[in-house]
Amino acid sequence: MNMTFLSLTKLSPSGRIKVLAATEVIKRFSKEIGTRFSQNSNGSSGLQANAKSNACIIESAGLTPDRDTSRQASGPTNRHTELLTNCPKSRQTNPSQSNRAQVRSNSASTRQAGFSLVEVSIVTALMVILAIVGIPALQDYVIENKVPKVGADLQRFVARMKVASIGGSEAPFANVDRRVLVNGMRGSSAVTVRGEGSTAVVVHGLGGNGTADSGAITVAPAAVPDQPVGSAFSLTLDHVNHAACPVLATVLQRMASQVTVDGKSGEVVVKNDFNSPPMAYQPVLADAQCQRGDNNRFVFVFQ
Repeated sequence: MNMTFLSLTKLSPSGRIKVLAATEVIKRFSKEIGTRFSQNSNGSSGLQANAKSNACIIESAGLTPDRDTSRQASGPTNRHTELLTNCPKSRQTNPSQSNRAQVRSNSASTRQAGFSLVEVSIVTALMVILAIVGIPALQDYVIENKVPKVGADLQRFVARMKVASIGGSEAPFANVDRRVLVNGMRGSSAVTVRGEGSTAVVVHGLGGNGTADSGAITVAPAAVPDQPVGSAFSLTLDHVNHAACPVLATVLQRMASQVTVDGKSGEVVVKNDFNSPPMAYQPVLADAQCQRGDNNRFVFVFQ
């Protein structure tokens, strides 16, 4: 800094003006180039004004190539003063003030490019509404499409049990319990077995939370009229969602001798082959008993 000051003091007044003017032009061009790389939306009018102002400074300093060398050496003249007076006032301001103004302009442009709080609030509200409406509908769709797979797994288990009872006593199902169900349903595609042994839980996945008391399948011995307990067996599915009702009853009624739906009006038998005459399956009655939510229970009796 001291060397620069000493060098300037050795120059003539016109030389000092030329050096200072050239330094100012270089600073302004550098700043203009940086601004154009970061902000590209001001058009060509700003560049033209900057070029005129810079040309004004160059001419006032006597740096134009066609200037007479004898006049350059004569120091500041009235021509210089006139040109400086005619230069745009915006270019004669303090460089620090110009920098602060440019930073404020850039910050304003950046803020205008974002989203307002109202726009963000509207989008958030729409997303919440879509979630409230869409998630339950999607859950119902998933459960409804899962019913045929669960029914197929249960039908295979029932067929296996019937084949195993051929040639047995009058009560071939007297000793069926959870272990039999777990062994028969393990490896199924839709039904899930959680745990091992007597504490294992078979989850149907059509409602509930997948515990022993909510969303599980249980098996127990049952009785055909005028026959001992164990002459038949029952499968109970609790906490079944309304989306699976009455399709689940429709699928399993083909192999079941008795179907009971526990929903709106308590336990209602919708099929009973043990009656005389037999009661055929009533799909409309089954549908009428279905209660919205995971509040339905199905009992199927097989012999």
